[in-house]
Amino acid sequence: QISFMSQADGRLSLQIMDMTGRIVADLFNSDVQAGVVYKSDFDASTLPAGVYMVRLNSGSQSDIDRIQIAK
Repeated sequence: QISFMSQADGRLSLQIMDMTGRIVADLFNSDVQAGVVYKSDFDASTLPAGVYMVRLNSGSQSDIDRIQIAK
């Protein structure tokens, strides 16, 4: 499960990408309210072990973090 929060009201998307930038999972794409914690389920069982990027995009701003999936 991935938790996230926006600093402003608006549309937010959450995606998982492999290291080449290919989107492997679209987890969230909806309107959000500032200061509210949202949670998205992420089933990594279909992905091979490795390093992936989590991208949180609000249109004008994008945050990227890395995660490692180990099996």
